[in-house]
Amino acid sequence: MFPGPVVYAQEDARIVVKVTNETPYNATIHWHGVRQKLSCWFDGPSYITQRPIQAGQSFTYEFTMVKQKGVPSPFKHPYEEHIVILGSSSKWRPSPLADAFTINGNPVLATTVLEMMSTRSMLYQGRHLLRLINAGLNMENFFDIANHKLTIVEADAEYTNPFTTDRVMPGPGQTMNVLVTANQPVGKHSISMGRYMSAKNISFQHISATAYFQYFGAVPNSVSLSAKLPNFNDNLAVKTVMDGLRSLNPTPQKNCSGMNNGTFAASMNNISFLKPTISILEAYYKKIGGQFTVDFPGVWFTHCHLDIHQSRGLGAVLIVRKGEPETLPHPPADLPRC
Repeated sequence: MFPGPVVYAQEDARIVVKVTNETPYNATIHWHGVRQKLSCWFDGPSYITQRPIQAGQSFTYEFTMVKQKGVPSPFKHPYEEHIVILGSSSKWRPSPLADAFTINGNPVLATTVLEMMSTRSMLYQGRHLLRLINAGLNMENFFDIANHKLTIVEADAEYTNPFTTDRVMPGPGQTMNVLVTANQPVGKHSISMGRYMSAKNISFQHISATAYFQYFGAVPNSVSLSAKLPNFNDNLAVKTVMDGLRSLNPTPQKNCSGMNNGTFAASMNNISFLKPTISILEAYYKKIGGQFTVDFPGVWFTHCHLDIHQSRGLGAVLIVRKGEPETLPHPPADLPRC
């Protein structure tokens, strides 16, 4: 089934999910964004952290929720929450072409109503939190609701300084939480999803999907107010969203000027910078992507979220050795076999 059932959990909760593969193909489940500490066997990438689940076979995923974000919320609690999964449906071709877009698994062509967002088919007026997930493998997508502003409050499990905009553009695999205030006259307002493609001379199908943001009391067959998506190559629309995203605790930008031709000594937390004495790739000096604490032994797949890029080599595997006190347990007894 797609999308799968929602799992609600708290910090230190033990998650146990038995997966039975009823398809004729090998399959796994990847728990995107879940920190798999001491449980790399359950991360999901086939032939990297586990062998795939073969047709007709089962495998039980079991892990603990560790250091996951989500509480407390820095904004006022909404009236309701809704999960919205943006996806695509396609016949695989040499280039990443989608035949249709989907919203919560439904190929929507201006025919669905809000059951794709909630068990309730109508929305009451008030503040609603939409948890957007872009499950499309090869594209960024615009998302817009007619006559409603979207306030971004979280992106990829990191709270942001609330930013209100007309539309958002989540990338492949990205999650984004937006607040929507249902304060318009009772009626049916369209939700539009469309592609963003800035590259030139790339062939693709220019398609979109439409669903409805319908108020309680609205006439089901009433004419909907349409949402207007930007042009597929509107870089300014994307820049507006990206420029508005700010951390709750941003690093202040300070410009240095003064003596010695503007040359200053570098230090952080009173620790002076020392040039490495070992050979490091030149790219390291030009753009440092960040640092992290290695406390998760196992084998980990590092990759681009554009699925087609992985087949072209944009991926790597990190092998983290065991060490005290982080010792990787033995693999589970029912780990799938080749």
